[in-house]
Amino acid sequence: MRRYLKIEEKNLIVYLIISLIAAILIAGTAFIYLKITSYANNKNYDSLIRMALISIPYFIIEASFDYLSQKYISIITNNIKNNIREDILVKIQRESSYNIGEAYKVKLNEVMINDLEMSAVYIRNLVSLVLYVSMFLISLLSAIYIQFYLTLIMPILSLLPLMAPFINKKILANKKTREQEEKNNFLGIFNDYLGNILYLKLSNLDSYFKNKSIEASKNLNQASNNYEKSLRKTYAVSYGMGNILYTGTWIIGGIFVYYNRIDLPDLIAMTSLMITIAGPIQTIADVYSELVSSKKIFDKLMIFLEKDNYYPKDEGEEISTIDNVVMNKAIIKYCDSLVLGDLNYSFKKDYKYLIVGESGSGKSSILKLLLANFKYMGDLVRVNGKALEDVNLYSYYSNISYIPQDTTIFTASLIDNISLFSQNTDRKKAEEVLDLVGLSDLISKRENGLDSMINKNDLSGGEKKRLDLARALYQDRDLIIIDEVDSGLDYENQNKISEIIKEIEGKILICVSHSTNSNFKSSFDKISSIENKKLVEL
Repeated sequence: MRRYLKIEEKNLIVYLIISLIAAILIAGTAFIYLKITSYANNKNYDSLIRMALISIPYFIIEASFDYLSQKYISIITNNIKNNIREDILVKIQRESSYNIGEAYKVKLNEVMINDLEMSAVYIRNLVSLVLYVSMFLISLLSAIYIQFYLTLIMPILSLLPLMAPFINKKILANKKTREQEEKNNFLGIFNDYLGNILYLKLSNLDSYFKNKSIEASKNLNQASNNYEKSLRKTYAVSYGMGNILYTGTWIIGGIFVYYNRIDLPDLIAMTSLMITIAGPIQTIADVYSELVSSKKIFDKLMIFLEKDNYYPKDEGEEISTIDNVVMNKAIIKYCDSLVLGDLNYSFKKDYKYLIVGESGSGKSSILKLLLANFKYMGDLVRVNGKALEDVNLYSYYSNISYIPQDTTIFTASLIDNISLFSQNTDRKKAEEVLDLVGLSDLISKRENGLDSMINKNDLSGGEKKRLDLARALYQDRDLIIIDEVDSGLDYENQNKISEIIKEIEGKILICVSHSTNSNFKSSFDKISSIENKKLVEL
């Protein structure tokens, strides 16, 4: 939190000055009332009119500074919120790829949508305390100036409102955290329901997930009602305490008037100040209640940001080319269960490698190993004779074209989807690679050609796979890694992919597949199979 406050240091200084001026102006209204009442009581008409005219611009200035203080509260809160959001995005970018699974994505949604919003509530209330404390202190000093002895009694009356935060803390307990947990639970179930709706309908599971979502919604509703009910109780407690303070001032002030210790104008001024004393106390109590309920969520967010699970991609020796990649006695395990063992294999330039095996045999795990997607790489993979752990991963990935099992189509222009948002696009090259993979009609059939916008629904399964290959050809990198490029394709599309792969030369091409298509297999120079948890060259 200190780091974010440090970034906002200038705004905080300006806000502090504005808050002090605003507090002085608010307390000053008591003296305006005092003068107006005195002039009216003494039948001093000219002075009364003069003070009335002065009060108009005074209250305009007071309102302006009240606006400025609220404005800076919003600016500081939103700036810190934005800085935290940027830190979340940086964390995602730095996060090691082996950590990024479905659970991690769900967690990020919770953090970005729910936790960040609740953290903003915490920040806003924390910053607001500066204004409320300033109002309280300056109003208290003003009251001392008017009537010292009556002001001495005020803190005694103020003890009741000061009890409100402790009462409210007990009332709220962990109810906000509970509501947030139920909200995250509902969103998780709903995302499963919405993200897999077609599969669920076809599997007759939509009713089950609908009922599960309704049950989670009811739990969320109950938790929200419990929190709101408790929050209203805290408001009632704070309001009641404030009223006791305000009424007590009138009663005790009336006694002071009765004994001629103060006059009526002084009492009116004192009661006006008591509003600006009791008001901040009540507001501070309310803010404290929200601070207590939102601080746990803010702390959880800070722990999430501070926890480093990243592979230092920008460290290590840079490489400009990839001539060979070697698996060196590599062993792949999941939860202490052996998937593949004693992997000794060399991938060299100018060769195309196909790794076949049954589903779940570990084909994709080999690709994960080659892409440094395991926590401890050690010397398991060597690139150009260097341990991959000692290689700068940015430079390594800059020499790789990776084609995943499920093609990613961005809602962007065709040229951006091919060049992957490169700042220096080669439009002629893009047209050539599209023609090479048989997708030139994507340009000819669209009014804006390469600048036409596309999305994932615009292309068939075969077109998506060929677009992936077009990306690899456009990037023209040393190592091409392909995960199940033929998955879900009919023989015709598999053969089209096969012809494209045959045209690729001068690269290290590694593909995993469970295809039985002999024409597809003929596209590769070397074929290996996973048998008995070992990689065997055929």
